[in-house]
Amino acid sequence: MKNTIKILTYINRLLMFFTCGLLISFYLSLYGMYAEILLGAFHVLATLVLLGFWTKLNDVEVKRIASYVIMVVLYFTLWYLLNITGNTDSFYIPIIWIIIIPMSLAAYLTFILEKIKIRLT
Repeated sequence: MKNTIKILTYINRLLMFFTCGLLISFYLSLYGMYAEILLGAFHVLATLVLLGFWTKLNDVEVKRIASYVIMVVLYFTLWYLLNITGNTDSFYIPIIWIIIIPMSLAAYLTFILEKIKIRLT
């Protein structure tokens, strides 16, 4: 478990740095969104790995992972409902729903991975 969490943490750091760098630069922001998709796919896999270690995690880590999963499900549900109603006319709504909220969720999973790694070392 210890080595797996280390590997997940380092890959996550690399992908977060790469994605944030591309999103910050104006000209490469489209590539940043593609990198965000890659980061999201990695986070799905990382969450599945963490769920596999569910019995080896302490209560605080289990609560954090459960709250992360609930927030991700809530995000996609609200995004779906927003698209059905057609309330995406504003310029800022896509920025919030495509960049800010997913990167905030990614930062929270990064926090979870880092805390687990610190506990294991």
